[in-house]
Amino acid sequence: MAEPNSSEKTAMQSKKFRAWIISELGWKTLAFAVLIWGKDMIPGATFGVLITIILVSGFLQVLYIGGQAALDRYLILADKVTDVATGVMDGEPKPAKKPTPTKVKKP
Repeated sequence: MAEPNSSEKTAMQSKKFRAWIISELGWKTLAFAVLIWGKDMIPGATFGVLITIILVSGFLQVLYIGGQAALDRYLILADKVTDVATGVMDGEPKPAKKPTPTKVKKP
């Protein structure tokens, strides 16, 4: 099977994206575990605020990445549309048509 080009890759095929996901899940899981195991040492209101911060941070990051993915797809589509409109196909411009000479009739 052929390797997809950059415009056909999904997020999970990107090594950078996978590394980012692992790091984000890692620190959130670690922080959540520390809070759960140490909740007896943290007052109730503070514990609730810390858990809320972790959860909201996760949701916001998912929404941000989703928005970036949508923007990337939009830009790829816009690039393809402008290439077709300007006559550029596969990165190379179409050869220009040579003007046909017109004969001028002398009176």
